[in-house]
Amino acid sequence: MARLRHFNQEFTWAEVEDERAWLYPLPAVAAIAGFVFVLVSRQNFQKELRYAVVLLVAGLLIFFLRAWGRREWPFQPAAALEKTWGE
Repeated sequence: MARLRHFNQEFTWAEVEDERAWLYPLPAVAAIAGFVFVLVSRQNFQKELRYAVVLLVAGLLIFFLRAWGRREWPFQPAAALEKTWGE
């Protein structure tokens, strides 16, 4: 938020860290719990869950096939990984 209010100023990390989310993991956990509650309370949620799993598996398959074809992570040779990580 500080960057939105004062967009033309330079900030240090110490200043940015002061604007952390309140009660950090709690809002995320509450949002996930609410999503799961709404999903499970619907009729035929198993059918929707199956569709979601199919889409997830299809997306992962496309990602890994594309990465394999381009020789990107996780199919990148070890020498290229050493250059990337500076070892």
